[in-house]
Amino acid sequence: MKYLSKYFFTIPIIFLTFQLIYLLGITLKPQITPYSDNNRYLTDLTNTLRLSKLQYQQLNFFDHRNEVEMIIIDQPNHSFKTIISTQLPPLSQVAALQKLIKIANIEGKELSFVDLSSRRPYATF
Repeated sequence: MKYLSKYFFTIPIIFLTFQLIYLLGITLKPQITPYSDNNRYLTDLTNTLRLSKLQYQQLNFFDHRNEVEMIIIDQPNHSFKTIISTQLPPLSQVAALQKLIKIANIEGKELSFVDLSSRRPYATF
């Protein structure tokens, strides 16, 4: 009985300490989420394309090449293939694409292919 009365206040403190360590160990482990970086990028890209009012179809994501391929519908009878890099923000690439479309329309040319994924982006008319 002497020991019980002596350690009566330390036993709950030790128990609470072990419980706190156990709970923190479980909650600090990495959690699994259904969202990956690729899903976030595609969500950002589709939102950016929707805001820019560009019509697109056949959006294909290539993880091993870090690229997204899609077909942009410029006019009712004209569409062209576009490649966008996943290493750069989608907003700047879509803005560059809009500028290219605007320049092509001013010059009266039709785009046939746009590659914004390489170090030196290019477009063919």
